[in-house]
Amino acid sequence: MNGLERLGELVTQADRLARDPRLTEALAEIATDPARARLALTAPREFAAELGIEVPANLEFSFTRPQPGLPRDPLGGRYVPDFEFFSIRWSDCRTFVVATRDDDGKIVGYDTETVCFGFEITPKFLPRGPWS
Repeated sequence: MNGLERLGELVTQADRLARDPRLTEALAEIATDPARARLALTAPREFAAELGIEVPANLEFSFTRPQPGLPRDPLGGRYVPDFEFFSIRWSDCRTFVVATRDDDGKIVGYDTETVCFGFEITPKFLPRGPWS
C-alpha cells in the first residue's frame, strides 16, 4: 500500500470515529461532570473505551478544552511540520445559568457561565515524513 492509499485509509477511519454520536454525547457529559472531564482529558482512549468506542491505534485522539471567546491555537501547542495531512476538530460549548448569592445565601441575581469541550483526531502516520 503506498503512502496516498494509507493516508486515505486514515482519513476514512478518522471520519468514521468523528461521526460516532457517542463522542458528541460524551461532550455534554464531561461538561457537567468534573470527574468524567478529568478522565476524558487525561486518558482519552480509556474514556472512549468506557463509552464502547474503539479508537484506531494509528490515530491520535484527544479531548480538548478550548476556552470560549479566546482564539484557539490550531495546533494545540504541539510541534508539527509546516503542514498536517489532516485533522478533525470538534468543539461544543454549553452555557449554564448560575445563581449568585449574597453572604446570607439569598439569590441576588443570575450569571451565565460557558463551558467548552471538544475532541481532535489526527494521524499518527505521516507518509514519507520523519514525524509520527
